[in-house]
Amino acid sequence: MRFVHYKGGIYRFLRYAKCSETLKTLVVYQSEANGDVWARPLEMWNEKVMVDDIEMPRFQLINGYPDIPRPSSDLRNTD
Repeated sequence: MRFVHYKGGIYRFLRYAKCSETLKTLVVYQSEANGDVWARPLEMWNEKVMVDDIEMPRFQLINGYPDIPRPSSDLRNTD
């Protein structure tokens, strides 16, 4: 699945991972511009940001689906 970042970059969702320090679920994604691979906490991935007094998603799915797939139960936080 492809997402656009609110600042304009296009990224491909790759998978979920778990942080070794906090055990929080991370979203692993790749820049289509340069191939860099990034990881961001799921909560941050899904949060809204304010731009010029307008609330918008940090990442918006391109062409359709409202959200990325849910992580499997073994990756979900219990906190």
